[in-house]
Amino acid sequence: MTSDTRSLPMLLTVRETAELLRTSDKAIYAMVERAHLPGVTRVGRRVLVRSAELLRWLDQNRALSLHVPTKHAAVFIQSPTSRQRK
Repeated sequence: MTSDTRSLPMLLTVRETAELLRTSDKAIYAMVERAHLPGVTRVGRRVLVRSAELLRWLDQNRALSLHVPTKHAAVFIQSPTSRQRK
């Protein structure tokens, strides 16, 4: 698959979708089953993904990730062995 997204086919296979998202086929199938992936269509037993919808979803999620807070509150967890015994 080339890095130029304009050359993507209209319908992507699971393998092509996995390569685009830099993940595994298994992860794509899991996303499909959980309805976490946009543009999914089934032709018989085949799973195909509409590239335009997938790219739009990626772009929207990229924009949303800019609003993630950068500071995290520190959480201290005391292990059972470090607790004082009475």
